[in-house]
Amino acid sequence: MLKRESLELMRTPQTRKQSTDDDMGIGWHLRRMGNLRTASHGGTLAGHILLLEIVPERDFAISILTNSNVGWRLIQDVEREALKSYLGATYAKNQGIAHRGLVETLPNIEPLAQQPNPAPYVGTYARPTNTVVVRTDEKGLIVQEKQNSGRLGMEMPIAFFGPDRAVVTDGTERGQSIEFVRDASGGVKWVRVVGRVAVRSP
Repeated sequence: MLKRESLELMRTPQTRKQSTDDDMGIGWHLRRMGNLRTASHGGTLAGHILLLEIVPERDFAISILTNSNVGWRLIQDVEREALKSYLGATYAKNQGIAHRGLVETLPNIEPLAQQPNPAPYVGTYARPTNTVVVRTDEKGLIVQEKQNSGRLGMEMPIAFFGPDRAVVTDGTERGQSIEFVRDASGGVKWVRVVGRVAVRSP
């Protein structure tokens, strides 16, 4: 139904995912692991979580489907082990990966020895259904989601491993990515938690 040229265009990077090492094609999330290039797309709906991934240069494909709200954990473990065992895939240290339609933990992270000044990141960031509060305590920076109903999510302590890129260091969300995005003037304007962005409130 599609010409080969169209298929290849879909797997051609159209834009770099901001603050990450991943690219976006047309409908495909593109990632490099060593010399390996993958194209994938995941999804989450009503307790069903899945991933479809292809490696065209190696004639490899894998599809993983789960019926659990935390199915991403199984998907992540199976996907990474399959790519490592069959294709020798490896992640570089502090390789920033992006959301592909499902949650993932960062694979090989070492926080910066010197953490940046937390002040530019502290604030409240708004979404239509909730807000993301970034504050400091004796442990450092804490990220916490707050529903419009007032219900608070879990506290997520973070540490930076690169410019504006942080990882959750403790709790059930340990290993997940938090990204801060700056505006044209260089100020921190947005935060992205589990792939969803929130804009700083005045």
